[in-house]
Amino acid sequence: RGARRHRQLGIRDSPMATRTSVKVASAQYPIDQPASLEEWRDKIARWVAEGAETGAEILVFPEYAAIYNNRGSLLLALGYPEEAIKDFNRAIVLAPGYAAALGNRAGAYSQVGHSDQAIRDYTRAIKLMPQAAAPLAGRGRVHLTVGRPHAAIRDFSRAVSADPRFAAAYRARAEAKLEISHNEDAIEDLSQAIAFDAENAELYLLRGQAYMATRKLGPALKDFTKVVELNPDSARGYAARGLAGGLAESFEQAFSDLNRAIELDPSSLSAHVGLGHALSASGNDIAALEHYDAVIPAVPGGDLLRYNRGNLSLLGKRLDEAIEEFEFCLDLRPDWLAARIDLFSGLTLGKYKRQALKELDRLEEDERMDKMIFMALEDQFRETFG
Repeated sequence: RGARRHRQLGIRDSPMATRTSVKVASAQYPIDQPASLEEWRDKIARWVAEGAETGAEILVFPEYAAIYNNRGSLLLALGYPEEAIKDFNRAIVLAPGYAAALGNRAGAYSQVGHSDQAIRDYTRAIKLMPQAAAPLAGRGRVHLTVGRPHAAIRDFSRAVSADPRFAAAYRARAEAKLEISHNEDAIEDLSQAIAFDAENAELYLLRGQAYMATRKLGPALKDFTKVVELNPDSARGYAARGLAGGLAESFEQAFSDLNRAIELDPSSLSAHVGLGHALSASGNDIAALEHYDAVIPAVPGGDLLRYNRGNLSLLGKRLDEAIEEFEFCLDLRPDWLAARIDLFSGLTLGKYKRQALKELDRLEEDERMDKMIFMALEDQFRETFG
């Protein structure tokens, strides 16, 4: 198995018939996976040449499950998941217990948004190969994508137990932990991932963001600096370092980084948000408003920019403008708690009692609402309206 063989087949009719013979070269595929489409093509071309050299008139390439799995893997890598699924289906029909094909089909299902099918295939692959890290990590990624971070963490934990040097699984588990605000644990996982993949700029970017979530600006700035050292054209790296610099009130460096990020990627939402924040924090609210006014029509994700512009309007006592911005944000995202709190504040300061009371009732019903913050909002309402 795995060796190529060529043979001559003699075909004899009845004694009265003309005697004929056909030389056939039959190749048996080894069970492997080419590194690229070009490598696969080269292999097939070499086998055809070797078969032709024997004088064969017919070349036979038998079908094996691995062939469909390999071709499906190439199609998936080239960005054709629907076509890849067809090949993985053929492989699994030929070999129902083919764990690699099940895992690959799960990955393709995940790419086209069929999360339930992806999880079923990963689960089958895990049952066939319970000590394999890859299908565990794959199922964890699907859980994370569909908003099940706790299930994702369980799978990633099993994956790193199976392969303690699996940097991608540590990273993915960190992302799941960030989803549930376990920021310190996420930092630990990202540090572990960096130990195994020290030249990966994305890992430093994520760890820097985790440090930001814990208000550790010094370590965050250090990580973001590492990002731009590894990738000098990283708009995200410059934007992140600029935002951290603004929070640390290192405004000169922050402006330099944020403008560099915008130069590299004019549509960078984080860079525009960071620049507006840094301008305002440095005492230049007018310049911040002008910046928001200029970029909101052109930058995708303008809801966050409008939210920030609403806050500046609220601070400047331009209450009707602020209310309009917060209402716009809530029309797009009705569950945006911070925008609803700020809308309540704008309505209260503007003496819109009925609308303010309506928003206060909504905030009371929101399970995410912090009790102490809600009590402060009630006090604000009573002080304003009696």
